[in-house]
Amino acid sequence: MGSGYTLLEMLITLAIIALLSAMLIPSHAWLYRDAKQTTAAQQLLRAVNMARGAAELHGTTVTLCGGRDAICSGQWNAGQILFLDAERKGSVADASDVLFVFDAFSGTVVHWRSALAKNYLSLNAAGTTEDEDGTFWYCETGAKNPAWAIRVNQAGRARLEYPNNSGRLEGLTC
Repeated sequence: MGSGYTLLEMLITLAIIALLSAMLIPSHAWLYRDAKQTTAAQQLLRAVNMARGAAELHGTTVTLCGGRDAICSGQWNAGQILFLDAERKGSVADASDVLFVFDAFSGTVVHWRSALAKNYLSLNAAGTTEDEDGTFWYCETGAKNPAWAIRVNQAGRARLEYPNNSGRLEGLTC
């Protein structure tokens, strides 16, 4: 007789592999969620820093708003638009003023709250805000507490914050 595996041995081996795979896949869902949150945080932080740099580079006001297709809707999870805003209106005057468009976030809600209640962030030629600070925060669909926040101060500097030991970010809810 030749050496080899019987059909029964191969079926048992495949059944064990399938069982182990089924047990391991759900436990890795948190990796996907964590990667999605980190990517969103880094993208928005990069957008704020790009806005600051672009304002200084172009020597004029640059605005970052939530929206897509050159329309500032205030929906930050739909994408973000970075554009030259010399007239300080907070909306895209001409498509040629658009510097960069950032991708949308899926399955999430991104909020923005500013001191002057604007639904956009503007930075002047010096890279500072117009006496305005604000906070972005990120919520997964159905979550009670934000996963992270980005606080922008009047100097135009942004910092990323994560929840404290109790799982909360001060003053923010989803």
